[in-house]
Amino acid sequence: MRRLSTPIFLSGLLIAGPILAQDVKPDDIKLDEQPAAKAPAAQAPAAQAPAAQPPAAQATAAVGATATANADAKKEEKKEEKKAEDTRAATGSVSGPVTAGDDTWRFGYNGFFRAPMRVGIASRTASPGQSSMTLHSPLVPDDQYLSWQHTKHSNRDWAELFFSYGNSWAKGVVAVQGYNFVDSASADWHSNFGVGQGWIEITPYMPIENVRIKLKAGSFWNRYGGAGRYDAGEYDTFIFGRTHTMGETTRLEIDLEGQPITLAFEHGIGTKKPDPSIYNTARFTLLDHFHAEMVYDQAITVGLHFLDSWSQSEPLVTGPQPTWVYPGPAVSQYQGLTQPDGSMKIFGAEARFDMPEVFGYLWAGASYISLKDAVTVAPAVEVIHSDGGGEYNMGVTGNYLDSETCRWNSAYFGTRCSGGNGSVLTLAGQYEEKVGDLLGESPFGEGQDLTIKLYGMWNKIKSDDATQSGVTKLKVGTDWLFDVFPVMAVAARFDYLMPSSRIKQQNFGILSPRIVLRSSFVTHESIAFQYSRYLYAKRTCDVGTPADNPVVIPGAGASNPSNVATPFQGAPASATYGVNPTDLSQEAQCVQPPPSAVAPDGWGASTQNNQGTAVRGQPYTGSSLRPDVNVFTIEASMWW
Repeated sequence: MRRLSTPIFLSGLLIAGPILAQDVKPDDIKLDEQPAAKAPAAQAPAAQAPAAQPPAAQATAAVGATATANADAKKEEKKEEKKAEDTRAATGSVSGPVTAGDDTWRFGYNGFFRAPMRVGIASRTASPGQSSMTLHSPLVPDDQYLSWQHTKHSNRDWAELFFSYGNSWAKGVVAVQGYNFVDSASADWHSNFGVGQGWIEITPYMPIENVRIKLKAGSFWNRYGGAGRYDAGEYDTFIFGRTHTMGETTRLEIDLEGQPITLAFEHGIGTKKPDPSIYNTARFTLLDHFHAEMVYDQAITVGLHFLDSWSQSEPLVTGPQPTWVYPGPAVSQYQGLTQPDGSMKIFGAEARFDMPEVFGYLWAGASYISLKDAVTVAPAVEVIHSDGGGEYNMGVTGNYLDSETCRWNSAYFGTRCSGGNGSVLTLAGQYEEKVGDLLGESPFGEGQDLTIKLYGMWNKIKSDDATQSGVTKLKVGTDWLFDVFPVMAVAARFDYLMPSSRIKQQNFGILSPRIVLRSSFVTHESIAFQYSRYLYAKRTCDVGTPADNPVVIPGAGASNPSNVATPFQGAPASATYGVNPTDLSQEAQCVQPPPSAVAPDGWGASTQNNQGTAVRGQPYTGSSLRPDVNVFTIEASMWW
């Protein structure tokens, strides 16, 4: 209760503060009443032409008509003033959203989808009736969105549709979201979210000049620390966090009088229920977050952020399970009655400069994440490619604090790794500019321009896992896009990733030239044709198979159907793969799959240790389960 009292008090203070500061109590807000459209100013009625009269009579009549007209005009003016006053009281036109004369309730619809066709190209020793070239779903190290190794070279499909009803003062929104389009794949309820979000937004009447307040309540995203001008940036992540909770957020904005400066303060609180799988260590989690921001002339933004997510729930009841189903020591050691409460605190600062005609767009940010027993912290906040503190291996614990070798040992021998204890320091930046904006006009000709982007992210880890503590991660990249015609552009992107400063063999690069087609220079849709070449420092390890590790358990026999030595029924002994070396560290000496492979057929997905035994895993690409070098993609995307 002590942890909840402060955020609840601050939320109430943020909402009530501006009201308490008013000298006059505002009229009650009636959201079901709409302001009447403002009538045009009353015009004085034209005087009818009088009958012919003597000059004196004409003068007297003219004076009388004028007086009458003036009196009528004043009456109409007073009526209009009263009507305007009523409108202000009902809708808050003193301060609040900018409204049109007709602010009626309306339906709204907007969304985004991305639909890539992805093909991995490999080779094999052909048997009769086979081609030596194989085509399959790509096996690459960067297509897991919730992994530090993620890039935009190999995006998967995604769609989000937002339906709203309301006006600029109050609005309700419902979102339908999901990925893995079932008509071209298979149905998977984990990936098709259905109704993913639903919330209410209210911007109430504020009779204080230059002050606005917005309240959101329900299930919704809030985004903090995205590197892009309009999106999460070239690595599609947030260094402070994107919230995934049911709760509320209150934002207060103040325009300084006589200055092009806006101050903003925001607070929110929410809850997250974890995936109930017995293989998940996360528990019911709460999130409390504060933000302060200063915007200068709509061009420079500076922000400070603090997000605190924590779990203090009892362990979840687990019924009797077969011995081959119940999770191993890697999970069960965190599901006991004495497991400490978990916490993950995020501190951050950022600066954003959007000056196209001066030097371009620049964003820079720094965050520090402190974790304590965070294996039980559910993904109330998604941060630096990670889903909370301990959601399977997709949280900060699996992506940063635990080393590969300790994680493999823990899966079967119960070796304790970080336990969700440690910290991650992150520095990130992105720069982009059009040559034409920088020079004042394009040097390439009308309708042609060159857009250049530079970006990168660096992380330093401190962990209770001694093997991982002190490791730094770095990834940098650039994207160049040249508009050849209004309907076509050619582009190329290159990224180089260094997942571990101690194991250079894990490094890899990706070069992706592409052609982009669209209907016009500035548009909502695009179709991209892309080829990606993966450049590995070391594609396969000398011993063992990190893509399916570990496979063989000392003492395991045929009675344990979740552990077999061959990748498919009837495979010859030569097809056996992934035999553990005595020293598991040897299997870390090459490029690695993401800590949590993309099921069911991403690189590293198998029936051995990361998905059900009734599900087929990744394509068999030889005894080392090597990743692809060549990938071809056709991607359609659109927003509206």
